[in-house]
Amino acid sequence: MHLISSLERAKFLDRLAGPGQRAARLLRPGPVRDALHGVWLGHPLHPVLVQVPAATWPSVSRPAPTRPSRSPTSPNRAGMT
Repeated sequence: MHLISSLERAKFLDRLAGPGQRAARLLRPGPVRDALHGVWLGHPLHPVLVQVPAATWPSVSRPAPTRPSRSPTSPNRAGMT
């Protein structure tokens, strides 16, 4: 929780998000704004856009093996990649 709290207080992130917020406020009502607001989904789109990358980060954070496994049950030997 300490990491999340420190990110919430990080002022430099406000400077990064500011231009995006200003651009979003400039959108006039219409199909583009409705799409970004998730009208077609029936739910705000922001949580979806945040969860997809957040869910994929753990899968890429695992270090790659230093050499291929020679085990007969390894995924490559079993015909899976």
